[in-house]
Amino acid sequence: MAAQFTGKLVKVEGPARSGKTEQLLAHIASLIEGGTQPGAIALACNTAFAAQAARERLAAMLGEGGETLARQVAMGRAADFCEAALATLGPSRSRDARRACSRPTSATSSWKT
Repeated sequence: MAAQFTGKLVKVEGPARSGKTEQLLAHIASLIEGGTQPGAIALACNTAFAAQAARERLAAMLGEGGETLARQVAMGRAADFCEAALATLGPSRSRDARRACSRPTSATSSWKT
């Protein structure tokens, strides 16, 4: 597993079950314990279920009061973050942008338009 912390962006890569999520959550917990406001942190997950599981694990890591702090961290699917950002463009522009946002990101995926 490789973890790369560059400024405000963290990228963690590794095979399945190698501790990627644990590494990210430990980093988030250390940020919060170091004084970073939880609302200034975002974690994009592949599914809503994974985001909820990550929130529960983060709350456990933070100990007493951790549930309240973990709820303040923005966690969700990457597409949800994208759609929220695109919604600020207004309804006429966000429809096409939302469609583009939902396309697969893998170079090997086939895109249907």
